[in-house]
Amino acid sequence: MSDTPAWLDAEGGYSHVQGTKPDVLGVALHDSPAGLAAWIIDKFRSWSDCNGDVGSRFTRDELLTTISLYWFTRSMPSAIRLYWGGRKCPLHFAAGERVNVPVGIAYFPRELPMPPRRYVERGYNVTRWTRMPKGGISQQSSNRPRSPRTSALSRDHSAAARKTLTSPVSAPALPEQSNSPHPDQFQIGHPI
Repeated sequence: MSDTPAWLDAEGGYSHVQGTKPDVLGVALHDSPAGLAAWIIDKFRSWSDCNGDVGSRFTRDELLTTISLYWFTRSMPSAIRLYWGGRKCPLHFAAGERVNVPVGIAYFPRELPMPPRRYVERGYNVTRWTRMPKGGISQQSSNRPRSPRTSALSRDHSAAARKTLTSPVSAPALPEQSNSPHPDQFQIGHPI
């Protein structure tokens, strides 16, 4: 925790803007696949041990999969709002209250600062605590060695994905307009 102030100074801007202006950032990332990709890839660059070279640690498929999960499910605005909600109503345990479900912690270098184990154990039933020697925000991939064959396959799949994403497609017919918004439609100033 001693490096928390330095980490917050260098990397904490995302948390502040997501916690204070979720509707502004949510609209921007919801409306721009390039903006969403830049936002997410920046976290992979900053929160992993890739030394600034995201491609040395993650394949394009891994990055595109993460970006696609947020883009196609239209879930970045609601994910951002979790930070706003956390600021408005922070988690507090009453005296003697705790989470009894077994909890495992895998702490990776360069990720968000982690409180000491004894502090976490006051509220959680920690059954495993592992400080990982390397890795980052995509644990299963960042600890896997990248072989030349894997890299070549990823390039082939990425090329196919790029072709698919840039090929013209006919859009489905839009539903009739109504006065009530679709449940998935993002609205500024309204909870998602």
